[in-house]
Amino acid sequence: MNKNNELSLYTEERRQKIYEFILKHGRGNVNDLANIFNITPVTIRNDLGHLEKMGKIIRTHGGAVIKSKTEHESFLDERKNDDEKKAIAKIAVTLVNNDDSIAIDTGTTAMYFAKELVNSKVKDIKILTPDFQILQILEQRKDFEIISLGGKVRHGFHFCYGRLTLQLIKEFNIDKFFLTTSAINFKDGLSTPNIDTAYLKTSLIEISKEVILISDSTKFNKTCFSKFADISQLNTIIVDSNIDSELEQSFIEYGIHMIKV
Repeated sequence: MNKNNELSLYTEERRQKIYEFILKHGRGNVNDLANIFNITPVTIRNDLGHLEKMGKIIRTHGGAVIKSKTEHESFLDERKNDDEKKAIAKIAVTLVNNDDSIAIDTGTTAMYFAKELVNSKVKDIKILTPDFQILQILEQRKDFEIISLGGKVRHGFHFCYGRLTLQLIKEFNIDKFFLTTSAINFKDGLSTPNIDTAYLKTSLIEISKEVILISDSTKFNKTCFSKFADISQLNTIIVDSNIDSELEQSFIEYGIHMIKV
């Protein structure tokens, strides 16, 4: 075996051991892993990047966690549960009144909501959104005043985010924000894997009089890396009928208007 093959074998063995460590402990810190395996933090970061590409872990700030421990964020074309999301979108549109000002979040449920809105009888509404696909859908309605929240493009997810987007959001006041989430539970609130996406959602919540969560039941009792809201900031939740009945009751007792479709 030549030297390059030996080096490659050692690298793969080390990465497997790193994965086994994170699997055992649920997470791993870059500096701790560097000390344990007697290599530089740069090499550890490279190893974690390789393991993430293989789908074994999720990178976090300063380390990594096992994929099963924290929900990951799938690309838009990987997302499922279309029937549930379409049903949620149909109900969500009934909460929009003529002359409302609304904000629409990103994601597939939000996209279905936009499609229902275009085909609805609601008139003369003002709409903010950072999502390209949603903007394209809404453009069909000439009586809608549509404002694009521009900024840095998040590749693979079809929306804008970042400092410029956040600055623009501050210029508005909104009646209703139709919010999506990657995860929600009572202990950790609402969260998403990406910190910049979290800032975007937080900013839209802050300018809205009413926050309406449109989410299928697969997002409940889960947690992601970046928290963006507490349960108390929600006014209404629209969810499919597969939600756990005890969990549904807990939200109702908390004072949140629950609409199950």
